[in-house]
Amino acid sequence: TNSTPLTRQSSFAWCRMGLDLLAPVILLLQLQVHVAFCTSSPPYYVSYVNTLPAWWPPEAIAEGIGATDSKGYNVINLSFWTPGAPVDIALLWSDAVTYFGSASRYGSTKEEIQSNLVELYHKNNTLVLVSAFGATSHPTTEGVDASTAGANLGQFVI
Repeated sequence: TNSTPLTRQSSFAWCRMGLDLLAPVILLLQLQVHVAFCTSSPPYYVSYVNTLPAWWPPEAIAEGIGATDSKGYNVINLSFWTPGAPVDIALLWSDAVTYFGSASRYGSTKEEIQSNLVELYHKNNTLVLVSAFGATSHPTTEGVDASTAGANLGQFVI
């Protein structure tokens, strides 16, 4: 796969631009993540996961979302959280038992599975984030309250 690293200068510009352009709902949630990300040492190889090449067994899912093999990327975005409900890989994350099963090596509950996956990401020096909204969600146009959406998004990532 091809990936383009961000240099310290371009990562600062990217983060500054990201912080300036993000809607307040995302800014409230990701400010701490952006600060940590922007002060880390580059290069950053950033990707997002929107679908998987294999949905079973659990080991294939973990590899597909970059938890066991990030393919050289050190920042993985799981897409997408939306105000109505998570979709795509964020849905998989929010309903981990349905996708991983209740007897996988990653755990038997949603919390165990998520915790073990985060541990794998961190072991591999990979930052995992959730992308919000995507191309099909238009919270401003749809009249979504930014404070409510920010609180709900915050609860999703906790």
